[in-house]
Amino acid sequence: MKEVSTKEKGARGEQAVEALLRAKGWTIIERNFFTRTRGGRRSEIDIIAFDAQSNQLVFVEVKVRNSQYFVSLASSLHRKAKREALIRGARTFLNKIFAEKSATKNVKNKSLPYFSGIRFDYFFFQEDKWHHIQNAFTV
Repeated sequence: MKEVSTKEKGARGEQAVEALLRAKGWTIIERNFFTRTRGGRRSEIDIIAFDAQSNQLVFVEVKVRNSQYFVSLASSLHRKAKREALIRGARTFLNKIFAEKSATKNVKNKSLPYFSGIRFDYFFFQEDKWHHIQNAFTV
């Protein structure tokens, strides 16, 4: 049997998290939002969603790894470079929205609701289940 590539695992993980978020009543605004880092490398925000319960725009990072990698999974969240890339991506996304002069303009043909704040959440798959760290870090 052919082993699934890391890229395919990641895509499947993002699809699973998207389904979980939709089941919670969240609105998916965008998936795989790409930006460029200062060094010219691509950076990605896996999912951008609206959580109506908290009235927040949420930037979601998804990680799928074997359970033996839990320590590196948890520590990857705290890597300064990763946090900075997510923050930079969020700024780029928000600048794109506000450049359109209104937070209710369409992004990829999806209406962006009014939101009162933003946060960064982290989903990771370990021991056959998804874990959600809400407000994984603050800006």
